[in-house]
Order: sequence, then structure tokens, then C-alpha cells
Amino acid sequence: MISGELITAVSPAWAEMLGRAEHDFYHLPCYQQLSGAPGDEPIAFLANAGEHSLLLPFHRRPIPAELCDGQGLFDASSPYGYPGPVWTRGAPAEFVSEALALFAEVLRAENIVSAFIRLHTLLNPPEPFAGVGILVDHGPSVFIDLTLSEEELWAQTRRGHKRDLVVLEQRGYEITMNDWSRFDDFLTCYYDSMRRLGANPFYFFPRDYFDNLRACLGDRIHLCLVHLDGEIACAGLVTEMDGLCQYHLSATADAHFQDHPSKLMLHRLRFWLKARGNRIYHIGGGVGALRDTLHLFKIGFSPLTADFHTWRVVPDEALYAQLTARWSALAGSNPVDPEQFFPQYRAAMTG
Repeated sequence: MISGELITAVSPAWAEMLGRAEHDFYHLPCYQQLSGAPGDEPIAFLANAGEHSLLLPFHRRPIPAELCDGQGLFDASSPYGYPGPVWTRGAPAEFVSEALALFAEVLRAENIVSAFIRLHTLLNPPEPFAGVGILVDHGPSVFIDLTLSEEELWAQTRRGHKRDLVVLEQRGYEITMNDWSRFDDFLTCYYDSMRRLGANPFYFFPRDYFDNLRACLGDRIHLCLVHLDGEIACAGLVTEMDGLCQYHLSATADAHFQDHPSKLMLHRLRFWLKARGNRIYHIGGGVGALRDTLHLFKIGFSPLTADFHTWRVVPDEALYAQLTARWSALAGSNPVDPEQFFPQYRAAMTG
């Protein structure tokens, strides 16, 4: 018999379950707590059946009163990253499918109108999600197999990257790991990069986000600095969790942008992470997982990709349609395409 409930980030059951499942740092209660917007509540759906469990973290958000006439409705959304559901090692496919179906039922009972879930590129195969909700494929994301030999990793490197790496080293670019005394240099570099790229304001994470992230992960997060004559050229944050590494955030200084020193950072990090006994280094894809120039740059280090998916669940279609119609009336425009923006009633009102 399968059971399901919502638990808070302080529940001992959350951490206990993660101890029995392959997971990433995105699934940690402390990450969920630090990554929410004001008013968001970090919670998780927990399903149990005998020795098997499934955990799906998300943020519960109140729906604006003008859309739901003060009915006290909510929706669910994943924070930045890949915090899709995880399940206990060896859990049968039937349990996973039943747990995901139960998730929709629990949402409805808790007045949660919709759920937008960012699946984990490497831990969430698409098959179990086919029977519930809608699965949207956004495109490929690149990862590096760290179990390969150093010779094999070098052989996978694109010829142009190899040439550029030699040039960067000849020019004197060097790598330093975990010199946290220069973290302010990373922040300056990061914010400069976001401005140069015209990034969405969302990506201008405040200083306390980074401080809390480091407090959350401890020695599982690392600061990589590429410098030339003492000046920071580029920098990145990389995480480790049970052999799974994430290239979390990175930036290149304006003065060094044309030299592409991030090539040296990605290159050196794969060997550094391999030497520490890790198995996989996920470096991500293009902007929005598109096959763009950023994606092309990353596959120059590895031909291995896995598609990034989002999962959209609507447990009460009638109520969802009611909110969408209300949004349309207030906005004075037709609903947006749900594959382009979900939930539709959260789209910006431009009318």
C-alpha cells in the first residue's frame, strides 16, 4: 500500500530519505530553503511503500488573490537547478509510477492547482513521467564521464579546444582552487558577466545567496579561479554530491572575455574532479537548453548529452482553466502557449 504526504524542510524524514537515494545538492533541504522567493514555502512530497520511498522537493507558492478571489489556492514550482524527484535505490518502476500519480492526487487535496517541476538531467529518465502530466523536452545538456582515463578525456576534446588550451597556458593563465579569500573577486566577475550578457534579473543572485549556499554545502562546493598575473580572468562554482558534480555558476571578466579562459577552467576541473574520485561532471547545455553556440562550446569537451525536461502537472483541470480565464480577462489578451510558459495564469500582464 502506497502512502503520500507533504513534509517541511525541517522534517527528519527528508534527510533520512535522501540517505537512501542517489541525489544531488538541489534536493537538500537547506538548498530548498535558500533558493525560494519571499512567500515561497520549501516543502517536499514524500511517498512510501514498504522499504521504498520517493521524494520530490518544491516550493509552494500562494496564487495572487486577484486570480482566485481569495480562495487560498497555491501552486508548486521547482527552484533554480535540477531538483526533480529521487527514489530509493532499487525501487521498482511500478512504485515510481504509482508515486508520481499519487503526487497529483496529494496536490489536489492540498489546494495546489499546478506544479512546474524541473527534472534532473541525469537522475530522471523520462519514461516514469509519461503517464502523469505533460513532459516537455528542452534539449540536450552535456556531461563528462569521469570514469574514463585522462587520455580518453583528452581524446574527446575538440581539436580547436586543444589548440586554445595550449595558447592559454603559454600566455600564463593559471588555476587556483578554493582560495575563498578572493570570493569577492568572483562576485565582481559574476555580476559583470551578467550585465555584459544582458541576463534576466533573476540571475543576479544577492550576496547572501552565495553565503548561504556555501554554508549549506560546506566542503561539497568549490571555487575555481583562473588568473593571469594575479588578475581574475574567470571563475566558477562547482559542486560534488556522491560522485555527481555540477558546474553550477561561472563568469568571465570583461577584460579577458576574448581569450575564453573558461576553456581552461572546464578542462582543468574535469581532471581535478576525476582525481577526487567523482563519476560524472555535468556542465550543462546552451541557453534554455538550446543547441546554440554555448552548447557547441560545451560539446567540445564531451560528446555525451542527456535531454533536460520539465514536467507540468495539473491535478484539477477545471480550476486551472478558471484561473487561466481570469488571467486572460485581467490581462486583456489570450492565454500564452502552455509549452512556452507554465502555468499560464502566472504570465506577465502586458495589456
